[in-house]
Amino acid sequence: MSNDPYENSTPQPKPDFALAARIKTSHGVVENVPCYVHLPRTVMENPHVRFEPNKEQSDNLIVPSFSFEARDIWDRETTVEVRSKTVWASGPTTRRYNSGNAEYSLDGNPWDLEVTQYFPSREPNEGIRNCIFWLTPNMLLSPAVIHELSYTGEAKVKTARETSLTLSSTSLTFRKHFRYEEKPVGTLSHSELVAEAHGTLETGSLESVVDQLDDGLLLTSVATRRRCVCRGWQYMEGGRFRRFYRSRLIAPKLKPISVQETLIDVPYFQEFLAQTLPVFRRAQDIARLRYAMYALLSANDGDIETQFLRLFTALETLVSHGCETIGFGPILDDTQWKPFKRDLKKFIKRAPPLDGNPELTHLMFEKVGELNRASFASSFQRLTEAFRKEGFALSDLWPITGSQDGVSLTWIRNRLVHGHFYKDNETEPLLFATYHLRWYVERIILAMLKWPVKKSLVGEFLRNLHPYNQWRPAQAAFSKP
Repeated sequence: MSNDPYENSTPQPKPDFALAARIKTSHGVVENVPCYVHLPRTVMENPHVRFEPNKEQSDNLIVPSFSFEARDIWDRETTVEVRSKTVWASGPTTRRYNSGNAEYSLDGNPWDLEVTQYFPSREPNEGIRNCIFWLTPNMLLSPAVIHELSYTGEAKVKTARETSLTLSSTSLTFRKHFRYEEKPVGTLSHSELVAEAHGTLETGSLESVVDQLDDGLLLTSVATRRRCVCRGWQYMEGGRFRRFYRSRLIAPKLKPISVQETLIDVPYFQEFLAQTLPVFRRAQDIARLRYAMYALLSANDGDIETQFLRLFTALETLVSHGCETIGFGPILDDTQWKPFKRDLKKFIKRAPPLDGNPELTHLMFEKVGELNRASFASSFQRLTEAFRKEGFALSDLWPITGSQDGVSLTWIRNRLVHGHFYKDNETEPLLFATYHLRWYVERIILAMLKWPVKKSLVGEFLRNLHPYNQWRPAQAAFSKP
């Protein structure tokens, strides 16, 4: 009988590595657990780890997550080391046989998997070389290539246009790497988007490079209106070849997008990326600006109501962030607010009908803190006034606040939040309102990035779109209660 666990009635893929792992859980350490590592074949796939413990080991692995490391000699002269700080377990499974024997297995999905192969090398460790980042597909980053077929049958691929990105310690060029697989019917080829780092990186600088690349990809995602993430990387350092897989960053669903559906058009994208990344990295409270962009991108999924609410979350975040940037914060500063709040509470306690009623007094006290915050309408107006001075206009879109000219987008938001459902004849108007809300968010982001709206597809280009021209009839379709 073969000792190969993959020889059974159900064919399974061969592992890339078979090692003995050291697993660390919240209860302790389990040594020498057979471990089989499956690496992804494409950027959209995740690595997978399968453990085959004995009965005693299995009893100690009934945990939701754990870390592990494994090291062994591979291919005679090569040593391989595999580790992950967080592996989410699917739970141990047991397969019993009529003979009374049993096999135990545990499948794990590592969030971050690091694979290092050590080769015999006399090269000095002078930094990180041949660093390549694996990216999910993106229309704007993908280079324009020309496929040429020779009369001999030889196929060649020439690059006609490439995008680059300058970082603090290196520069990246976005290219396509082609993979080939022999099939009975011929050679199957497919390409994947990568970012190649130029030159040699200093040891220890990789974390900063990844952080800057992630921000560049976030700006790219906003420009494309489709998420693009870095799923991992590989590099050489001395005699080490290291690969790192970032499964915690979920690969976005592939959705087709064509020219004039993006926020930034192809001719402006290289300039957009070069100009906005430094501005973005210098932004005050950059985490909040990132959050707004994530909310914008998440609005590509879900029903219309969900998209609208996610976009409004992005808008509120941007307005709050923008007002703090221009110095429009609390109405009173701490030295003014604290005595005012104290006197106000004394007044509330004495004023009828709250005097002598602790329950009503408590309910009123819970709302006192809100008095020192400007309303959303005032904050939005103050921010748009600041943008108007810099040449950014928003007055051509469906009004965010106010009711003198019909229902506002804020009114629609409040109606959704409080559980009011829409009639069938309000579905298209709600869709139009969602378009306008998206355009608000995108214009404000461009304003904060100091990028002119005229070099985007939320400027004059909107005149070609039906939802932009027909928002007033859509607004009139909503009936106030």
